Amino acid sequence: MNYQNREKRLPTKEEREAKKEQNRKDAEMVPAARKKADDAFRANFERLKAERLAREAAGNHSAFCWKANSRDERHPDRNGRGRRGPSSNYQ
Repeated sequence: MNYQNREKRLPTKEEREAKKEQNRKDAEMVPAARKKADDAFRANFERLKAERLAREAAGNHSAFCWKANSRDERHPDRNGRGRRGPSSNYQ
C-alpha cells in the first residue's frame, strides 16, 4: 500500500462560492419541507380527532375503549378478581 502524505487541494474561489450557494439553497428548502410535513401531520390529526368525536357522539365509544370492555362477564378472570387473588392490581 502506498501511504504517502498527499496534500489536500484547496478549493478555488468559484468552488467556494458554488458551495456557499448550494448550502444557501439547501437551507431554504429545509423549512419548506418541515412546514409541509407539519401541515400533513396537523391535517391527519384533525381528521382522526373528527372521526373520534363522531364515534363518541354516535354512542359507540365503548367499542373502542379497552377499559369499558375489560370487565366482561364472558371473562371471569377479568372481573376485578383475577388468578392472582383479590389484592392484586392485575386486571
